[in-house]
Amino acid sequence: MLARPRHLSCIALACFSLALKAMPSSSSEFDDEGEEDDDGEEFVQPDPGDLVRMSQGRCTAGDVQRMARLVSAKLGFVPTDSANNTVATPFTMLVLLHRAHTIIAQALGVPESVWRLDVKKLSLEMELLCCDGRLSSSRPSVLALALLRCTVEESLRKGSGPSQGILALSPLLQLQEFCKASKEELLEVYGKVREVVESYESDGPSQSRLRQRLVWRLSPRTLKLLRPTQQLLPQRLLPPIQESPSQHDE
Repeated sequence: MLARPRHLSCIALACFSLALKAMPSSSSEFDDEGEEDDDGEEFVQPDPGDLVRMSQGRCTAGDVQRMARLVSAKLGFVPTDSANNTVATPFTMLVLLHRAHTIIAQALGVPESVWRLDVKKLSLEMELLCCDGRLSSSRPSVLALALLRCTVEESLRKGSGPSQGILALSPLLQLQEFCKASKEELLEVYGKVREVVESYESDGPSQSRLRQRLVWRLSPRTLKLLRPTQQLLPQRLLPPIQESPSQHDE
């Protein structure tokens, strides 16, 4: 699908509108734990006109709706409430794998201090990982599995210790086989996940690496325009005044 640069903002708004339509009206997060984050509010679909005003784009609400129909036709996407259009996001895979991990861990006799994870912290860390560009190309299932492994290993270091390590990691090995994730792929994503989580949670010098000084790189032509005094340099070099021979003789 070819698009002109001037239409990219409209395409972005149309895709964002379609993504909002694909979201369920009410989503329960980790409802099997009894810790669901439900305030009794339903998700309200924003109006295309509101999206245009918030984005400050030059397109209109009608342009966004027409572009959404074109994108839907290209992708074969029909925004309905059926389960066929449910998008498998990393957060969706995290919820499913967390439920499966809990069931398998209870069946294997894993200590509760290991398999009972902080679901709110998991949600925040998944949002953090989704915003990192290094993990944008990772599979949702592998990303969720790597985050679960990182969290389980952290709970092992704090509580049970290495003696329960093999038993605690057994559910994750079964989930890895279920997700058809190779060892190399999982280790690669796991390393990036651990690096992002540790850099976010640490308060030491690693935070300073995220703050970079803003360096302006200007061309000589732009630099002359920003410094008007440079234009006066040729005028400063005035030619010397020639003395007339008559005045020299006097």
